[in-house]
Amino acid sequence: MSSGGIAETMSASPAGAVWTVTCQALKRELGEATFGSWLGQAALREHGDDVCLVAATGVARDWIRRHAWRRIGELWAQNDPMGRRLDLKSRMEFDALGAPLAGAPSSVMASSAPAAATAHSTALAFTPDDTGVVEIEVDLSAPEPAKAARQQGLQERFSFETFVPGPANEFAFAVARRVASWADGHFNPVLFHGPYGFGKTHLLNALAWEAMRTAPGKRVVYLTAERFTSAFMKALQDRQTAAFKEELRTADLLLIDDVQFVAGKSSTQEELFHTLIALVEDGRRVVMTADRSPAELSEMEPRLRSHLQAGLVCGIEPADRTLRLGILERKLATLAQQGRFVPSAKPEVLQFLADRFTDSVRE
Repeated sequence: MSSGGIAETMSASPAGAVWTVTCQALKRELGEATFGSWLGQAALREHGDDVCLVAATGVARDWIRRHAWRRIGELWAQNDPMGRRLDLKSRMEFDALGAPLAGAPSSVMASSAPAAATAHSTALAFTPDDTGVVEIEVDLSAPEPAKAARQQGLQERFSFETFVPGPANEFAFAVARRVASWADGHFNPVLFHGPYGFGKTHLLNALAWEAMRTAPGKRVVYLTAERFTSAFMKALQDRQTAAFKEELRTADLLLIDDVQFVAGKSSTQEELFHTLIALVEDGRRVVMTADRSPAELSEMEPRLRSHLQAGLVCGIEPADRTLRLGILERKLATLAQQGRFVPSAKPEVLQFLADRFTDSVRE
């Protein structure tokens, strides 16, 4: 099915109309060829308030998550008046959850989650409010709230249980677990840094899930630096800066991913600096990630860089061969559980893969 065909098919439903608008924007931003290669075969499937974007393959899903998911989330939130959650799965993952509803159109299928999970879909809500901030709200009456739902920011698959520690990341892993336990004597802020694909986002997600589970009464706010920037700009345009500040500065734990993206943006850096100072002085906790150490963020304002350096800076090194093998084995076990097959592979195959990809853990 062509990319244009999908947009036309989707328009038959309310969610489809939102997806059509989203596709139009994505095709302009990504280009027709790129859109067609990775999103052209994707299908939107919905049931009630549950909406799932189903990628044709796991490779396509991973590309979408890496290169387009944040933007898709922003466009979806801007255009969906119902504020529904949008999930992302490969076709194999989706099919493993069960057959689509009888009689549903081929492009708009059944729920993206099993009935048990859907029943608790209100336990955890990621609600982009008027300031654009994604806030985590937990309903204490719901069992296993951290597994009930997710949207845009946090991903349920990124937990401490699925994180594979090793010499390259064990210090950062230990620090993240300590912060997530709300233990006293913490350094503030904490910055995890390392090149793309070294597990920083996984660690930040895992920290958020665990912190929320340990102290569900506390406010945890997670957002990317890009979303921080766009939300702040929107607040300026709408003259809602006071609401923006209040939303962030009342968080018990603020998590910001890829903070290097604020470098070179003077007004955004100014706001981030004052937010950081306000939270730290009030005893609230701040954790960030970056692709470099603060000392290497040359385009960042010196005073902001200095405050980032004043906390605990945790570098994540390239994974050694043993850690890469461990990650492959964990990935195989996860895929086997999703696809319902026996997780077995010849040792020489795993060793070949471990030696072939030596930089990005994600690759």
